[in-house]
Amino acid sequence: MDKQNFDRNCLCLHFDIPFARTFFGDYFNDKQFITVSWKGTAHIQLHEECYSIDDIKNRFPDGWVPDMIFVWKPEDHANPLGLFIENIPILAFICHWDRGGSAFIEHLGDYDWIFTVNQGKRVLKKFGLQHVSALPMHKLKGAFELRKSGDTVDDDEEEEFQNMVRDGERKTDSKKNDEEPVRLIVNLLTKNPLFSQQGRVDRTDSSKSIRGQALQIYNASYGAIGKMLNEFFQKHCDDSDSWWLNARGCVKMLASADENVPETERFLSFQSALEDWENAAKIDDYYFLPLFNWFSALVLTENYRMALDEFDYIRKYCSLGRNHSFDGFILPREEDGSAERHSIEVRCFREIMGQSYLITNFLSELYELKGKAHIALGELSSAVEAFDISVTYRATNIRSRYLLALVLRKEEKNHDAVEHLKLLLEYDPFYFDGVVTLCETYQSAGKWEASRELALHYLNVIETMPEYDGWATRLTDFLSVSPKNSIGITGLMSTKAWIDIQIAKHRPENEILTIVPSEEIKRTLPGKAGEEVHWIFRDRETFTSPECFVATIPEGKVYGTIGAVITPDQRLLIDVSNMFNFPPERHPLLTIGRFPPPQKIDGTVAVVSAAGWWNYYHWMFDILPRFELLRRSGIVIDKYIIKTNVLDFQRESLQSLGISEEKVISPDDNAYYCAEKLVVPSLPSVVDNMTKWVCDFLRSKFLPQNLGEEPHRLLYISRERAQWRRLINEPEIIQFLQRLRFDVVYLEGMSVADQARLFSQAKVIVAPHGAGLSNLVFSSPGVTVLELFGPTYVNTMFWALSNIMDHKYHHLIGEGEQASRDIDPFTTENYRDDFVVNMDNLKSVIDTLGL
Repeated sequence: MDKQNFDRNCLCLHFDIPFARTFFGDYFNDKQFITVSWKGTAHIQLHEECYSIDDIKNRFPDGWVPDMIFVWKPEDHANPLGLFIENIPILAFICHWDRGGSAFIEHLGDYDWIFTVNQGKRVLKKFGLQHVSALPMHKLKGAFELRKSGDTVDDDEEEEFQNMVRDGERKTDSKKNDEEPVRLIVNLLTKNPLFSQQGRVDRTDSSKSIRGQALQIYNASYGAIGKMLNEFFQKHCDDSDSWWLNARGCVKMLASADENVPETERFLSFQSALEDWENAAKIDDYYFLPLFNWFSALVLTENYRMALDEFDYIRKYCSLGRNHSFDGFILPREEDGSAERHSIEVRCFREIMGQSYLITNFLSELYELKGKAHIALGELSSAVEAFDISVTYRATNIRSRYLLALVLRKEEKNHDAVEHLKLLLEYDPFYFDGVVTLCETYQSAGKWEASRELALHYLNVIETMPEYDGWATRLTDFLSVSPKNSIGITGLMSTKAWIDIQIAKHRPENEILTIVPSEEIKRTLPGKAGEEVHWIFRDRETFTSPECFVATIPEGKVYGTIGAVITPDQRLLIDVSNMFNFPPERHPLLTIGRFPPPQKIDGTVAVVSAAGWWNYYHWMFDILPRFELLRRSGIVIDKYIIKTNVLDFQRESLQSLGISEEKVISPDDNAYYCAEKLVVPSLPSVVDNMTKWVCDFLRSKFLPQNLGEEPHRLLYISRERAQWRRLINEPEIIQFLQRLRFDVVYLEGMSVADQARLFSQAKVIVAPHGAGLSNLVFSSPGVTVLELFGPTYVNTMFWALSNIMDHKYHHLIGEGEQASRDIDPFTTENYRDDFVVNMDNLKSVIDTLGL
């Protein structure tokens, strides 16, 4: 049949007009071809109110009826509901034939003809699917993705695409290697009676695979997924069937993550999902997927300790699994919680060759999730062990291998990290997160030329693969940085790791003294005074305090007001150079290509300045305790680098410690010093991780001795004069509290000594979250604390302090929708929001506390 005589009406699902025009070439015209797409420029646009075949029919031109239906990449695009009730021949183009397990493969039998790659053709025929032809899908897929919605196509691009398609055809099993793929399709349509103009398909059974259709929608990246699945499950779900219960649990869990749904409904969906999985596991003891999804949900919802407690039980059931144990819906595991559906891929028909492959596949996934839980809990050595087992079970588990490399970098095992990243790129050469991390790891290990060569290689690759253009800027940065042409930062290390290397090189003048050992700390949750304990407190019940040390570095350098420490070989010691809201790999000093010549300072110089030097809390808990570490080290200090003489509490506290102005060097933002002998005390705490020795030190230095009176005052600490996080209805709150004999206190302008004395007299303290609560360190054991938070920002630092001081801590959250776990209050500036406290809630809490 030539182009002029092609007279079939073709419904093209998941095609936009530019791609259909290119794909079908001269056969395409707007009268015979109707395109339907979830995205892009199509004749019929699918959306939340148009997602069934009946919806599509209502939008056909008058009198237009399709003779056949073409479906592009149904593994990515949700098919309209009711598609397989039609008795019209349906042809599908499958790029990823190996996605979704046997239910999806079975679903491919719903199509009357399938076009896929050669390997897919061989495997699908082993599954018993006979109507399969091979096409160069990798070429067609690339062309489709180059055709972004609304892009114009010039003649040169059109010719290039047609040449690409023709070149790809040589890789098919067609006898006419010089024909375009569309010619193969037309030949099939003309020679097979199934596709004659009068050809119709008997679909009296409605579908060969209802389960497969459900999985097709669930795994799709595009579509009205939620609405379609809800309608599908209302019609087909069988409560006595473990497969359907597991599937419904996954759908409900996705609904629980929908931030457009009220919090109560989301919680009910979460609870219902857990119940469905529990019931599915009860119906079939060997059906493993409900347990796997349950475990995944615990990790995804940050119930890490509970997940780890159940790990051995779930792992045992995985090892007992049979083939059917692993078939069905699997929760998506993308970190961003996007709608992109994920299932474990199967290769080369192994799924029905035996369950051993599937067992090891899922064990790899289980250990990956276990490793993520250990990372979240700060248990890095356990995370390394879990990821190592994960990649042992499945070497091609890219996510596990990448996370393993990241943890190894944190543990400063750069050599091992490099080996895993190189192996990762052998399995997936275009995993660009791995490429960038390998470049960074080479630099950290001092392999500058290796970093540069790798970046240059991938920049050359990007020139021929424009879909990866977004990585070019990141990779270009690695071309210009090396120790030969830059005196910027040459790598990141911890202080201890750098000192150990110097000692190994027989440089004993570099040394490190451990002053306070690390310890495991268990905290008591806040008291329940009217509302549930916020999730953030449960997440931080336990932590490991940092080991506190004092290091000596001859010719060490210090930059800026934050006191960043740089070694003689230009390594940034990241553990003593903290910069708020910047992960180590994005530290602002890494962007400085060349540092100015440093100002030389003779003698023994200690760096005490740190990030947050302007804030009362950080000054008291992060900076001043460094003087105590120096005192305990016994090292005599000539000069101190510390940003000061700006605020009254800074001058007063330094005087209390006996630090004279003559010994202080106060840097500006761009100051750069090189000390003859630099002494570096560690940072004693990070935000809410203060320890008892720090509190004991502050009390000994600033709390008046022999106060001689019992705590008796009821205090309300006002933030009326603060710049942000103010209580909008504070006048009403003050009026209420004053009736209960509370004193209203404004800490601005008070000396450190006066604040210490005030808090030592307190019996009850009510306050919005703010640095003024640092003075809780001066309060007596047994004091009742009620901290008020806005709904978008809850911080645990003063709960942690109250645990150390043996206070009775409670919290109350203001009105409004609470921020989700994945929102950073600092990047969004939610931590600045003013807020309202519900008076009824406050009165109820005050009453519960017996005030």
